[in-house]
Amino acid sequence: MPGPGVKGKAPKSKGRTSNSRGTAAFNSQGAGQIPAPAAPPPCQTLGEDEMTRCGQHATEGGRCKLHTKQYRVMYTKYKEASKTVDQVKQNKIIPTKEQIKSFRKHQASETISWLRKYVEAIRVERTGRDIHTKRLNIRGLVDDGHKIRLKLLTKEMAKAAEALDFLHRRLLEIHFADSGVDVDEWMKNLSDPKDKPDEVDDLADAFSTMKTKFGPAVSERHTAPASDAEAHDLIDVELQTEKAKMLQALRIVWDLEYQNQIIQNYGMIYETMDDADMVQFRDIQLVHHRMNLQFARRIIWHEPSFCMKALDKVSLQDLFESEDFGWEDILHFYQLFFADRHGFRVAWLKDALIEAVEMSRPSGAAKLANVGKLENRFPIVGGWVYNRAHTRTMTNKAWWYFMELLNFPADVENRLVRLCHNYDDIISFLSFSALGKMPPPSFCKCKDPIHDAMCHAARKHLSLSGIIITDIVGRQGPLPPPSPLPIPNRRAKKPGCVVWIEMESRAHIFGALRNEPDTFTEAFLEELCARPDLFQVVTRSETDPPLKVDAFGDGKDAALPCTRTREFEAPLADGVTCSNRGPWKVGVSAVDRLYGTGLVPGHLTNAARKTSKKGEASFFRFLDFPVKHFIIMDTVPGRLGAFLAVHVAWAALRAGGYAQGEFTPLKYAQASDKLFDKCAKERLSWMPDNWPKWETTKMGE
Repeated sequence: MPGPGVKGKAPKSKGRTSNSRGTAAFNSQGAGQIPAPAAPPPCQTLGEDEMTRCGQHATEGGRCKLHTKQYRVMYTKYKEASKTVDQVKQNKIIPTKEQIKSFRKHQASETISWLRKYVEAIRVERTGRDIHTKRLNIRGLVDDGHKIRLKLLTKEMAKAAEALDFLHRRLLEIHFADSGVDVDEWMKNLSDPKDKPDEVDDLADAFSTMKTKFGPAVSERHTAPASDAEAHDLIDVELQTEKAKMLQALRIVWDLEYQNQIIQNYGMIYETMDDADMVQFRDIQLVHHRMNLQFARRIIWHEPSFCMKALDKVSLQDLFESEDFGWEDILHFYQLFFADRHGFRVAWLKDALIEAVEMSRPSGAAKLANVGKLENRFPIVGGWVYNRAHTRTMTNKAWWYFMELLNFPADVENRLVRLCHNYDDIISFLSFSALGKMPPPSFCKCKDPIHDAMCHAARKHLSLSGIIITDIVGRQGPLPPPSPLPIPNRRAKKPGCVVWIEMESRAHIFGALRNEPDTFTEAFLEELCARPDLFQVVTRSETDPPLKVDAFGDGKDAALPCTRTREFEAPLADGVTCSNRGPWKVGVSAVDRLYGTGLVPGHLTNAARKTSKKGEASFFRFLDFPVKHFIIMDTVPGRLGAFLAVHVAWAALRAGGYAQGEFTPLKYAQASDKLFDKCAKERLSWMPDNWPKWETTKMGE
């Protein structure tokens, strides 16, 4: 046996076994344990969901063999792109808008060529850095240089995209000038610049919006399986896959069968429809599809970068899938097509709908020329588009489809006014709103449900009668304390007396009538004039000299003021019954409700200032024809606005021949049913016989 300090082999213990695979070996009596070598650490790379870790063992650098190769390919690619970006920044200068205006065709084309390469290099570098940060960053920390670089790339991308837009505009101007087209007329901006949406700054956020809107139809991958070589290029896979998803989302614009698939995915079960419902659904879907096509063509026509790229394309699909139509183009088109349809682009949608309805008639495609002048019609992506807005009166059929398809919310009536070129157009959309195609505006709402229903019904009756109502102002809460009231802490001049105050505030309605001589308008004003015990009226025709108004109500060719007060002295016991109360002090006159400039501006003052308050004078902001404005006040102060609205509606029903005699709730309901039946038959007479039959709710029942 070896002694201390003498090297030698220890004798093997009996019962000891060895494990050649590196697992732990145990003494037969359990006296000792030999630890095995540690297992390789797992790969630290995250999957495509950016949450799940790779299940393979790491081989080098904290990654498995596959992800190590992917990382090297990706790193090399975005570093090369980074060099390209830096070289362009050093050797090229992005031209300004003023410089682009003087470019000739070859200059614009050459600049577009290298700017596209610049933008593509930026996109590759951004995508690579984004993948590196979210999936392949083992340390989990992002250094400051990386963040600064991403901010720089974002700014450069925005500058380059803006320059490309100006360059495409310049090329289009040159193209139209060579073709003999009036460039200034074509470039006329049909929208309000402040209504335009913000540009897309973050592609990921924009695409996230697309996935939210279309759900599973967009989130699935639609690219073919990548080959082994392609699978290692994460940047290329990411860019191609995401672009394929976005193109798939845009299929809804031109592919009617794909629309059916989307509808089925959202739970529409055709088997539950009867024959009439199915026919109506298919007709509406076809008009909607054609409206989308015409709307898309209008967007392409009015957006210079799109229009230039669409000159040699035969269809929307041909344009969207071309190499010229890049990421920014897809997202910009998506934003213009889907976002804020109730905003400034509602005018384009209206024109597209008029054309779609015309195309839906038998041989409708050939009749599209009847919508406008032939000299204003141009071919684009397999169809036609007009370079002028349609100004003819919209038919009842067009209005029904328009409000059915766009599903307008409350308080956007002022936006629809810009689509109207005469008084009949306004009454048409207000009538369809009254028939249930749009929620009632907020100025009709009252705290009490009964008064709320009264205001809604009265406004509908006035709209169907041909009267525009844009505001109803009056008391909504409980009755105020009886007037007059003693003023506390005010010393009277007369001994034994106190100071009293009497206040009056009248509900009022603001709206407009047809300005031209009209039998119904005259009859309605006569009904109001005949009841000074109910109404105080001021009218203002836009064709009259400035500030000229007509007023009636109190028997002196004038109307009582909207608010007024007076103070007097009387003993505490006699103040309520005192008859000698002195003169009134006017607070807000009836004319002030139109032209006032004080704390509460008049309705026409707001219209002149283009105030965007919901429902009020902003209704008339985009009006381009004259009307006769009016203020109708309640003669009795302190009453509810709903009371005034119902009695004004009763006057309109009498003027239209639907009612006679004094107001009673039963007579009012019966007259309402007559009005609704007549207007519904008139507005819906175009509906095919094989559609479901319409019905109106009977107020009398």
